[in-house]
Amino acid sequence: RTNQRARPVLAYGVPLLILMAVVAFGAVRLTRSHPATAKMAIGLVAIDDFLGPEVPREKADAIWKAYDEAVAHLAAQDARIVVLPEKIDVKELAAAQRREALADLARRNAIYLVVGIGLPTDAGWKNRAWLFGPNGDLLAEYDKQHLVPGLEKDMAQGHEDVAREIDGHRFGIAICKDMHFSSLGRSYGKEKVAVMLEPAWDFYRDAWMSARIAALRGVENGYAVVHSARESLLSASDR
Repeated sequence: RTNQRARPVLAYGVPLLILMAVVAFGAVRLTRSHPATAKMAIGLVAIDDFLGPEVPREKADAIWKAYDEAVAHLAAQDARIVVLPEKIDVKELAAAQRREALADLARRNAIYLVVGIGLPTDAGWKNRAWLFGPNGDLLAEYDKQHLVPGLEKDMAQGHEDVAREIDGHRFGIAICKDMHFSSLGRSYGKEKVAVMLEPAWDFYRDAWMSARIAALRGVENGYAVVHSARESLLSASDR
């Protein structure tokens, strides 16, 4: 018996053409015109402690003080934006005071500050990111759209993308697991953002995976990604 194909050109040529078309399409997408990535210093800082309701006030104050010092240190190195992790603090009381303190932190250091916080609202608990401007104004609030099953079952889901212009460039905001979803990545790509700012909280073992998935969203859609995560890696990737 022989194992000859009647039309080998079709059998081997068509798959080869498909592969070449895929590679060519990817090359065109990677080299097509995109908004220029902002050339500015961005600082990342993460402290692994989780400040839940059971954490003594003295410890919580010490952690926030450490964040204040780290932010000031990064600002002294000319960081224009500083990104802190996801859900640093989850407390029902004193949310307004924490917001004021963070606004003051941004103002004192003349930076844009992104902070992840657990926040009670009329619609239920939210996993939220705040963006403060250099004058202390709250410029944006973003609520996590893709909650972790089980761990965040008591939190209310967000439904809106948030993008803001900083120094002439568009920045998007997402939180951790949001960046695992290609649909969200494409949505921000359509917004023509230059950079995604991503507070996150991983689980040590998935640190590399989470950071690389976030970077992949940037490659797919043409933006840089800043991934500031507790129990994980601090990473920045270009488009």
